Amino acid sequence: MNELKQSQEVMILIMNFKGKILSANGYATERLGYTKSEFQQKHINELAIDTGSINEFLNNVIAVKNKNSVDLTLQTLAGDRIYTICTVESNKEKETIELSAIDVKKYNLIQGNSKYIKKLHSDLEQAEELLQEHYNTVVDEISKYDDIIDYIKIINEDNTIAICQYDLPNDHICLLKSTTAFKNVLGLYGEHENLKLNVNAFDTETIEKITEYQDLAIDAKGYEYGLECKYNHPSKGWIWIYLIVKYYQTAKSDTLNILVALADINAEKQIEEKMINTLYDPLTKAPNKDYFLSYFREHNEKNHMAVIYFDLDNFKFVNDSFGRKYGDETLKQVVSRLKNIEWKNFIVGRLIADEFIIVLEDVESLDEVHIFMDKVTQVFAKPFTVQTVNFGLSYSAGISMYPNDSLDFEELCNNADIAMHKVKAEGKKKYMFYHKNFKEDVVARMYMESDLREGLKNSEFSLYYQPQVNMSNNKVQGFEALIRWIKPDGRIIPPFKFITSAEETGLMVPIGAWVIKEACEFINRLAAGGYPNLYVAVNISGVQIADPNFVNTVNEILDETDVNTYNLHMEITETILMKDMKTNTEKIRCLQSRGVIIALDDFGTGYSSLTYLKQFPVDVLKIEKTFVDDIGTDRKNLVGSIINLGHDLDLAVVAEGVEEAVQLDYLEAYNCDVLQGYIVSRPMPEENVWEFLKESY
Repeated sequence: MNELKQSQEVMILIMNFKGKILSANGYATERLGYTKSEFQQKHINELAIDTGSINEFLNNVIAVKNKNSVDLTLQTLAGDRIYTICTVESNKEKETIELSAIDVKKYNLIQGNSKYIKKLHSDLEQAEELLQEHYNTVVDEISKYDDIIDYIKIINEDNTIAICQYDLPNDHICLLKSTTAFKNVLGLYGEHENLKLNVNAFDTETIEKITEYQDLAIDAKGYEYGLECKYNHPSKGWIWIYLIVKYYQTAKSDTLNILVALADINAEKQIEEKMINTLYDPLTKAPNKDYFLSYFREHNEKNHMAVIYFDLDNFKFVNDSFGRKYGDETLKQVVSRLKNIEWKNFIVGRLIADEFIIVLEDVESLDEVHIFMDKVTQVFAKPFTVQTVNFGLSYSAGISMYPNDSLDFEELCNNADIAMHKVKAEGKKKYMFYHKNFKEDVVARMYMESDLREGLKNSEFSLYYQPQVNMSNNKVQGFEALIRWIKPDGRIIPPFKFITSAEETGLMVPIGAWVIKEACEFINRLAAGGYPNLYVAVNISGVQIADPNFVNTVNEILDETDVNTYNLHMEITETILMKDMKTNTEKIRCLQSRGVIIALDDFGTGYSSLTYLKQFPVDVLKIEKTFVDDIGTDRKNLVGSIINLGHDLDLAVVAEGVEEAVQLDYLEAYNCDVLQGYIVSRPMPEENVWEFLKESY
């Protein structure tokens, strides 16, 4: 075949699985202008200017071990462009890819010509009379092409061969001679009347390719090609066949002889298609995780790569606003934009939902990764469009490096995922390289989650109570319940060390329910002990209030404990209320209807909008400690203004974190209602509360 290709002026490039060119034939050096040694320093992407998905295409050739075709525009050393039709085939043993490119413009091919073999001429008898006189010439001509005959024997052990002629003036093709096996593959039976094909016998893509090749053959008075195509078999329906077609001129200038060999490759293609379906995401057609697993298994990587794991920030907004159908369209846009980034070697894949992966190949330095990520950022800088509505998207990404961070693809993905989630935790909209310390943090969180579950199961949690004092009469009027984790060895773990883990794992929901129930039971014990008017305030986390069953859970606890609900206070921050203001406000009003008192906690650290403050269904305003710390210092002090604001809104005002006498004097001067802090007492376990009440109530 090499002699045939050379005679047909075919450019042949041999490259490795990475696309690095290893050798080129003489015609390639002649047409593209590079010497053979210069070719060996090139990558296919440096020659093919419309690479688009060429990396993905080559990797697909490797992964599914198939032969395929692709249209490429090659650029010569002089800067000229050559439009080519290429056949690409991989050699697994040698780990090479052979690319055979034909310069179609050399043969004046007009792309998109709709001309096609519209029919096999129905008047076969007349056609055979015309062609019979040339039959011996046909046979003699075929015998000269031993390489074609050998090629046919290789792929057609069952002799699926036919000899045809193409009559240029009359524009028709006749089956002059064909073997029984040839007719059986096509489902054609009989001598004359059934030996014809119509335009619907092949799929549209095949028709377009055959049209291009045939126009090329007519103009060049000779041509040869191989083509995988779908054929509508009379009884089997659509099947895959492989055609080898050779055009060559006869003694008559207006007649082309055609040698056609074919093979039924339907079984092989079905296996291949099944493999492809398992390697590519059905929505975006981008490689999936199985593809990358196969990719890493097939490649004995010696160079450096970057694995970029990222997802879209707040993509739920798109699905919720426009519907899943348009969300899917947006995902396609994302993949399309990423694939069109100008870069030498990279593969874009989709893992699941709005999570994607990019593999950067041949990375020489981290600076290259930074430059590529700048290009990714530019992709997201442009608005996306759905239903004529423009909106912005951002991404969060984690990056792990091969081989520094791991030699295993699964671990590389996991490391990049860890880095990506760290980005999410720090505010999103950026990327971060993986560091081994990240995994240590993850392991620590895993141990923390396990310990939390065991602690909840073994009743290791306890409530400590810090008094709140009425500043008008200096009497205790309630307590804030603060959770403590007391380990079996007596160690007390403060909330800041485990609350975040409890929220991330969802364990805050059962822990929070336990806190509410324990507080209600303590309220009942206070009433039974002679203190019926003392309240207990509990903190509500964002995870709790976001739980769809939050209100039902609280109501069940209130009913079960039969507590005086006016003595149960719930402290909620501005930030939590604002996350879903409408829904959370409705939940708060439901609890207020049961008599529960709502306090706005840490006022001044969240949104602090007067408009929102007027809308919040709250009864108590609680001033955060950092504001109280400003009292008696050179820093600007807003506490007095906050107290006045709270009173103007008919809210009781509590100042927390009071530790100094100067702070106490200031709060008294501004008529603050309630104070809480070390100046009164540190948080104490329940057994100490009773002694405290005896001394100070």
